[in-house]
Amino acid sequence: MNILIDPVAFVWLTRDPELLSKTALSICRDPKSVIYLSTVSAAELSLKHQLGRFPLPDLPSLYIPKQRILYGIQTLPLEEGSSTLLESLPVIHK
Repeated sequence: MNILIDPVAFVWLTRDPELLSKTALSICRDPKSVIYLSTVSAAELSLKHQLGRFPLPDLPSLYIPKQRILYGIQTLPLEEGSSTLLESLPVIHK
């Protein structure tokens, strides 16, 4: 199963896995699961860390790649074609 992990779920998985639901934790630990962290999520974590809203135990530039490797999480890049699809989404987040 391919999983796109949310930035908060990524931090919970790597720091406090008991905060995840049993189902989510089971999926993340399943060797058949391929977990992805979007580059957008990494950027979001970095910005929130810089603003003091989401403290991490280390600089995001060190913490995120180290934890991705440790947990076997793949990077999901944001490509131009994907980002321009945002125009077709409903405006629900002002």
